[in-house]
Amino acid sequence: MVRRLVQAQIPVVQVILPAKQNVTSKSSRRLDVKHKEIAAAYSLQVADAVALVQQRVAEGKTTPDTLWDLPEDQPHPGDAGYALYAEAAWDAFQRAVSDKRQCILPKKMLHAGTYMTVNRFLLTSSSALPEGWLPGKPHRNAVAFDFVCSRWMNDLGIAGAGAAPLRLKIQARDIMLFGKMTKKSGSYKVSVDGGEAKAYSARCADGNMRRVEILAEGLDSSREHEIEISPDLKPG
Repeated sequence: MVRRLVQAQIPVVQVILPAKQNVTSKSSRRLDVKHKEIAAAYSLQVADAVALVQQRVAEGKTTPDTLWDLPEDQPHPGDAGYALYAEAAWDAFQRAVSDKRQCILPKKMLHAGTYMTVNRFLLTSSSALPEGWLPGKPHRNAVAFDFVCSRWMNDLGIAGAGAAPLRLKIQARDIMLFGKMTKKSGSYKVSVDGGEAKAYSARCADGNMRRVEILAEGLDSSREHEIEISPDLKPG
């Protein structure tokens, strides 16, 4: 895709979008710097909708509650918010065309190609699930469109009352848990290589959504690691 954009000699706009908390509080947006570094490397025009929204709110021309008109959906604005998103993107595109900016391919990627190769292993397609666990399907609805689990998941491993711990041997540097949260989801504990177990909750008070949790980072990828996930469920 990037090569086609380069061959077409057209400008590409990178749009950086805010959530409501980016206007109502001093929340950290440390990844914006990384995105802008990528934009510079690929000669992308940046549309900083975060800065535009913050500016309009500071000028008193709008309010966060006007832009995000559904209180239960903090990331996604209503029409007024999307109008500012579009304004930022259109202005950036016009600047890119005026400057005759063209997307380029840098000689070297900015970061390591850690996730360019994927080895996907589905627990529910094997006998890996211990006693008390059953395969299941993710819900096809969620509290927000991009939280719909069935967009990424085939199946789920679901622990019931009294389920045994799930033990896996993994050779990796980082370990991420990908699952689902619901109003009835319970808690669980995770230990890596026999270390102290850390407690997590998979309950979402608002409804169904995807569950993403980084369980370990910076492991020695040259050897095997053991991860144990222990259900900690209350009745119901």
